[in-house]
Amino acid sequence: VVIQSKGTATVSDFPVDCVVVFGAAVHSRDDPGPGILRRTQTAAQLYRSGDVQTIILAGGKGRTIQDSEAAVMRKVAMLNGVAPEHIKTEDRSENTWENLRNTLPLTEGCQSVLAVSDGYHLARIASFARRQGWGMPFHTYPASPKPPLMFQTLSVLREALALIYYAYIEPYSGGIAFMRTLGTTHVLRDYVN
Repeated sequence: VVIQSKGTATVSDFPVDCVVVFGAAVHSRDDPGPGILRRTQTAAQLYRSGDVQTIILAGGKGRTIQDSEAAVMRKVAMLNGVAPEHIKTEDRSENTWENLRNTLPLTEGCQSVLAVSDGYHLARIASFARRQGWGMPFHTYPASPKPPLMFQTLSVLREALALIYYAYIEPYSGGIAFMRTLGTTHVLRDYVN
């Protein structure tokens, strides 16, 4: 998780056709949390510098009374200079796996894709993209500025658990059945999503 936190994109990978921005918490009804601001502003900066043509914003609703993460990110992107015709949204996903699965059809025509999220999230994104068979050049890029150190530390631990969960428990019904007997399946799944 820590090794991948700097992303895999290098200067020679730019420009890219599409960037996928991964959602984060929405506060109250439509107030972007700090994760949404960092991630979307990073993508908008790449767009304004000519390094990205299309921005795909991915994230569903945390609660029914809230706007989707994608809708909130769209507002932030437009306030930061991204033309609405260069924005696509995916607003049905509830976790990183679904973000990737649901945005893949939106990348049709993209020869290269850049995933933008906080550094601690990039290893899981790259792992899931490989497992889902994303065929085009796929690179990761960390949002900036970085979140506070304590938040990053807790997030790295959560991401390490998520990688273990999705690699060793989720794919095997035996692991799920075992965890059900312990009554911990939903606790771990909800924590790592």
